[in-house]
Amino acid sequence: DVITTDSLSTTRRSAALPYSVLAIVSYDQRLLDVAFDALIKLANVDNAESSDITKVHAFNILKIVLLDARQSKLLDRYFERAVMTALHAFASPK
Repeated sequence: DVITTDSLSTTRRSAALPYSVLAIVSYDQRLLDVAFDALIKLANVDNAESSDITKVHAFNILKIVLLDARQSKLLDRYFERAVMTALHAFASPK
């Protein structure tokens, strides 16, 4: 909910939010799956329910989660969807 309320500034790469999410999901595969699916949905430029600020936070969190060494064994599971979502964002008219 914190991500979707636009109450956080996008400065400093979403502050500690990405690392807070990483700390919660990094040791539980099920939580990581749920979080990743939710973040991809929030980051999707076609999602009219997500504001631009929400999308920035979602991308910042995805970056930290994907770059975490503990998650590297799962990279092939998530990487393609994350890259496709990011590339789709570059094509956005916004």
